[in-house]
Order: sequence, then C-alpha cells, then structure tokens
Amino acid sequence: LHCETLSANRDLLEGVRDAASRGMPIYAECGGFMFLMHSIRDLSGREYPMAGVFPMVCEMEPRLRALGYREITTRCNSLLGPPGTMVRGHEFHYSNADLKDKRLNRVYEIIDRKGNTCTREGFVQDNVLGSYIHLHWGSNPRVAQSFVDVCRRQKDMPDNNRSVP
Repeated sequence: LHCETLSANRDLLEGVRDAASRGMPIYAECGGFMFLMHSIRDLSGREYPMAGVFPMVCEMEPRLRALGYREITTRCNSLLGPPGTMVRGHEFHYSNADLKDKRLNRVYEIIDRKGNTCTREGFVQDNVLGSYIHLHWGSNPRVAQSFVDVCRRQKDMPDNNRSVP
C-alpha cells in the first residue's frame, strides 16, 4: 500500500542497506521482508525499488497467496539460535516472490498445521534473516534471547568480523 513512499525514502533504504552490509543483525518478516527485497511490483504492474538486501522481486496479487499456521525448525546457526531451534508462527500474505533462487541461503524447514512440509524459507544474507512467516516468539522465548545475544556480540565487533557466530 505504501510502496511509492517507501521507495522514495532514499535515506531509509540506504541506511538499511548500509546496516546490512556492515553485519548489523536484522530480522524481518512479511512486509519487512518485502522491504528488504530488490523491488516490489504493485497491482498495476509498477515496480518500486526497495532495499535490495535480497535479490528478489516481490509482486502484489489480488488474491491471498498463503494462509496458515507454520512450525519452523532452523537447519543451521542463525539469529534465532542453533540448528534445531523450533518456533511456531503463521503465514498470511497477498504477495508472491520467486523463492526458488538457488543462490539464496535458507535456514527454515517448515511444516504446516497438517504436518505437510512446505517450501524451505527463512532467507539469510550475512546477519539478515527475512521470511514471510510471522513467528510467535512466545512459542520459544529462547529465540528472543538468541537475537539479543547476537546483537550484543555484534555491537562490539570490528566491522570486518561481523557475522552470526
């Protein structure tokens, strides 16, 4: 709904790109994840540049693309914790992005409420984690502690050594 305004805010886009490139921990879900993509295409087909942290184009659609409860388990170290960290959440969005790019690192294994495996997601670029899934951090409070711990460690590291330990 606010693509034009977001795209016009060059200082914000540049600040987020700069923070990501310096290794600042960034967690984004759904709309925030879309903001971190290369661009968003609205319903009329107009494309708006976004932060460009993830090399994806997000396209708005008139119909619901995903809806449902999800359970994610991390496959490797991430902002959320060690491999095997489990968190519940939900997915709800009207946009579609090409999530099949093989160059993209994915940290989530996803199961829907019926126990079916979903497309791998939870994209990682340096210390940035983005996903369509809205996590309910109360389902595993350790993820909040892990994120805070990563932020604390990164705060005091030299710029050239910043990455998730």
